[in-house]
Amino acid sequence: MELKKIEKKDDWNAFVMENGGQFLQSFEWGNLYSPDRILRLRVEKGGNKILQALITKEKSVTFGNFYIPYGPIFNKEASLEEKKESFNFLLKKIKEMAAQEKIVFLRIESYDALPEIKNLQYVISSRRIQPKETMILDIDRPENEIIMGFQKNNRYNIRLAEKKGVEIKMSDDYSEVFYKLIGKTKERQGFISHIEEHYKKLFNIADDYFKVKLFLAEYEKKIILAKITISFGCRMTSLHTGSDYKFRATKAPNLAHWKALLFGRKVGCKIYDFWGLDEKKYPGVTGFKKSFGGQRITYPEGIDIIFKNNSYKAYILLRKLKYIFKNG
Repeated sequence: MELKKIEKKDDWNAFVMENGGQFLQSFEWGNLYSPDRILRLRVEKGGNKILQALITKEKSVTFGNFYIPYGPIFNKEASLEEKKESFNFLLKKIKEMAAQEKIVFLRIESYDALPEIKNLQYVISSRRIQPKETMILDIDRPENEIIMGFQKNNRYNIRLAEKKGVEIKMSDDYSEVFYKLIGKTKERQGFISHIEEHYKKLFNIADDYFKVKLFLAEYEKKIILAKITISFGCRMTSLHTGSDYKFRATKAPNLAHWKALLFGRKVGCKIYDFWGLDEKKYPGVTGFKKSFGGQRITYPEGIDIIFKNNSYKAYILLRKLKYIFKNG
């Protein structure tokens, strides 16, 4: 087994796309971070590529951890034994790196079930970063077949938005109106968003592999909704949407999703990902996404692989205390 650091974008992305990886494991996603905060690692055996993992370094004042979002990506042709061997080889090497950089643990939120972990302590993560569940829609089929899979009221609302004069426009450039609208939605729904610079960077790192689009819903010469999508490989992901609740009767969100997925279909995407479900925290948004039909996906539990047990216990305690003080 051999561990390699990969620096060529074409080489990296080809492996990720060939083996069903998502944009969070793309070469470009690593470009959101400073070079000293990312690792692009590949495990090879006899010249064959077995797995890849984009790893970020997350650090606070007191504790640091490595993080693998929706990875590692395994070669589909690899045997179960090769996957197990390469995964544990990767973990061994990461542990060695962690010792050098004072990293307390490695968090993995995988896309598929992971091989058995050997000779390392791990627990289910107490805090999740990426969505645990999502809805994905097959858009590699006739347009009429897609829309007939929507709930009846959803189809009605799409027609209603068009009748009211809502227009969906698309841009390759970031607009500040997005952050204003996401702020309104954040206050209303109670979710956490990134700082504005994060969204701007998405457009800056976009390229032929990692396509970023801004969909804007215009009504009576006013932008009432803004949605960012990312297309990578065969998947278009509806990442974040902000809207003005005063114009909810226009049904702009229904039309925006419809136009976005039609665009994705046009440029060769086969899957439209609604990016996250949570019926307890966000029942309204979850019900809305489910009205488009599709398949509900549940990802494996996140795990924390612990390198320094006492420091990890202190980290968990501090997080609990922070939650208690924050929530009164």
